[in-house]
Amino acid sequence: MAVTILLALVAVVAYTVSSSDDRRGARAPAAPAIRALSSDQPGVVEVRWRPVDGVARYRVNASLEPSMNDPVTRSFTTLSGSLVGLDPGSPYYVTVEALGSGDRPVRAATRRVVVLGPAPSGVSVEAKGLTAAEVRWNKVDGVQEYVVQRAPRQEMTRANAQPVGDVDHLRIDGLEPGSTTWVTVQAGNDARATSAPVKVTLPRTTPISVGSFNLFGVDNDGNLPSGARPWRVRRGVVVDEIMKSNLDVVGLQEANQSKIYGARVDFGPNQMTDLEGSLQREAGGWQLVNDIPYNCARGDSTHGCAARDRGASNGTRIVYRSDRVDLVASGSVRYRAQSAQTARYLAWAIMRPKDGGPEFFFGTTHLQPGKSGTDTSARRRQWQQLTAEVRARAAGRPVIVTGDFNTSRNQNPGEMFAAMQAAGFGDVLGTRARVNPPTGVRAKTVVNGYIGSYNGFKRSLPGSKSCYCSNQRKFGNSIDHIFVSNDLTVPRFQLVAPVGPGYQLVGTIPSDHNLVTAVIELPVGK
Repeated sequence: MAVTILLALVAVVAYTVSSSDDRRGARAPAAPAIRALSSDQPGVVEVRWRPVDGVARYRVNASLEPSMNDPVTRSFTTLSGSLVGLDPGSPYYVTVEALGSGDRPVRAATRRVVVLGPAPSGVSVEAKGLTAAEVRWNKVDGVQEYVVQRAPRQEMTRANAQPVGDVDHLRIDGLEPGSTTWVTVQAGNDARATSAPVKVTLPRTTPISVGSFNLFGVDNDGNLPSGARPWRVRRGVVVDEIMKSNLDVVGLQEANQSKIYGARVDFGPNQMTDLEGSLQREAGGWQLVNDIPYNCARGDSTHGCAARDRGASNGTRIVYRSDRVDLVASGSVRYRAQSAQTARYLAWAIMRPKDGGPEFFFGTTHLQPGKSGTDTSARRRQWQQLTAEVRARAAGRPVIVTGDFNTSRNQNPGEMFAAMQAAGFGDVLGTRARVNPPTGVRAKTVVNGYIGSYNGFKRSLPGSKSCYCSNQRKFGNSIDHIFVSNDLTVPRFQLVAPVGPGYQLVGTIPSDHNLVTAVIELPVGK
């Protein structure tokens, strides 16, 4: 009897439970297991989970708090999904719920993921000389540290990482000339927030900007020709033209060295130091290669001169940017052929660019003027001696020679253009005697090539008789020239002249000669 009662009670309980389950619906599903959790796009989290038998819908939740307070949610009928619009760079807690027919879905265990933040944008890399590059990027809001990585390959294998602070640029030094480097920039310590690699290839050459400027000596202030102004008035324009041309080295002629005109200058005892000081005032770093006036034991006077080679060269001088170029050696050569009271010289220097470029020879000269047979003969012999001296002193280095040669391509001794080229250093324009318009122009870009370098203080360019204003395919009849080694590239030549309407020189004319300039590419390893 007792057994019967017990079995009846079990049956009743079983029936009651079964009836209750039927009334509530299906049993709550199992918790879905998260298979993968990642963030590969800024503000986006990707989730993958394992299926739960009998479940067709799932819900993904993401919250900034482990308690899952105020979550971002989204439902899916697949086994993967993405949540978008999350805070980049922030850590989120993620769960997945299986949505069955019951009213209490089961939530998977909480997993943590850091949402990808944006990588720095606008990344650029620019070569700075032969051995350095500068990286720039746009900063990311809220990021106070960046990591710049560089590698020899786009895959960024064997990358060198350099953490930096809250900045938007970095200079990388110690690179190899001609090498290629790939660069990325990472925001913070999240390696995923890294820009795409950007390539920079360093040059195998370094540019040097040079010029030649006959200043018209301050000693002429007492007897100025028509149209000319005193040195103090012209000096500011001379400085302005040199500065705007962004020159590194300038060969000067008629930079008077005498202190007897000291009342007409403001810096130092003479015109050449006055120009040096004026350039220094505009941009520090300008320096004369040699500021000794005379080759005498005293150096500052010819009175009772005891001859001594001090590298002086009268008004023929070299001025350079000492913050860009190092001076290695210097000197002067007094030509054997002389036919006037003013002794003629070759002033020379061995220099080296500070950015790691090669040593090069720079010379400047002011050859004998005049059309007489005596003057022409002296000029030819001076030029021949110059050519020999340059070859010997350059000793295989790249050559740059500037100056007032008092010779156009069609004047005597015009054959020296070809002789210079045969000696290894030709005109940057590739000029040839009696070939105009020119052929085979050497400089890749020529600015104002139709204007001659001598203006005689005439405001009208056609009136100077050295300008092909009406046929600008021709080169002007210049007497100031720049010669460089035949194997060097010449990206640009420019004759500096402020030309206004009607081919008139505007403003104060700085000299009876126009400044001539060139950009030269010096090769590595020479």
